[in-house]
Amino acid sequence: MQTNVLDDQINTMLKRVNPAKRRQFGRGVALALRAYRSNEILANRDVDGKPMERRKKQKTLPRKKNKGGLMFTKMGRRSSMQIRANANFASISFPHKHRKIAQNHQEGRSVQVNQYTKVKYPVRTLMGATKREERIVLDHLYEFMAEVL
Repeated sequence: MQTNVLDDQINTMLKRVNPAKRRQFGRGVALALRAYRSNEILANRDVDGKPMERRKKQKTLPRKKNKGGLMFTKMGRRSSMQIRANANFASISFPHKHRKIAQNHQEGRSVQVNQYTKVKYPVRTLMGATKREERIVLDHLYEFMAEVL
């Protein structure tokens, strides 16, 4: 119940701030969250902080490289995550090119890789909200309120 009262008070204070400042705040929060999430994805850690299930070993042929290393090296880059922010919301998402791959891993789907092979991906959670990310948002909110009010 106290959180509802606190949410209402924060919402009324934020509504008094002009839209440009709110958009700037949302963008700052989204940038901080993207940086944190990017580091976690590049380290191959789940949203919970646990290591992701490792990639299966591939049968290697001569002159072919083995994909045995870290996963999501391109998807984990900050430049591979889109930020959208306006006066009312902020979001982080993958662009269309990476979205399908992220959804397959996030939901643990079975996917037809080529005409001969179907692969069942284990669940590897790439995006989600944790206590650490809530803390990042609250820290930015406190800084913003101190600056604006």
